Amino acid sequence: MAESGGRYCPLCGEAAGLQDRFCRRCGESLLASPPGEDQAPTGEAPPQPARRQASWRRGCAEIVITTMVLSAACAVIGASVGS
Repeated sequence: MAESGGRYCPLCGEAAGLQDRFCRRCGESLLASPPGEDQAPTGEAPPQPARRQASWRRGCAEIVITTMVLSAACAVIGASVGS
């Protein structure tokens, strides 16, 4: 694993590698934080920022599941109407 070099995710506080563009834990973009915003380790856990309602991964999963449920429902309705 690459050394963090004092870079941490602004959303969840996870240590980030020098070349990382996204957080490995939550997927937050590491490119958006202005220079100097990254925190250096102090021996304490970094403060936890306010969590978002849902991460982009959860949002994508919800879309996929909703699409699958709707497709199954349409197939059931189509089968019952067609008979």
